[in-house]
Amino acid sequence: MFWKLRKKDCKAPQTSSRGNHLPLILAQVGQKLAVASIEGGQQIQSRLANFGVFPQSEIKIINRSGNGPITILVKNSRIALGWDLGRAIIVQESL
Repeated sequence: MFWKLRKKDCKAPQTSSRGNHLPLILAQVGQKLAVASIEGGQQIQSRLANFGVFPQSEIKIINRSGNGPITILVKNSRIALGWDLGRAIIVQESL
């Protein structure tokens, strides 16, 4: 499996017909991922869409520092996301 649990309060990813899904904050650095969905209200979805993060977009994790910000690569742009936004992004391994 391509995920590793980092916090006790985070649940293990759910398996669906599309494969394993997990929050972005649990994925490994250096992985290429596809956004499966975004959990959250319209404000969160709109903010992430402005960054170019929406379902079916491809991202790569560049850096992560514990429970701090996570840096991702989206369409050749580096974006730093807080823990809460990273938790709202549900990803799956990119094909």
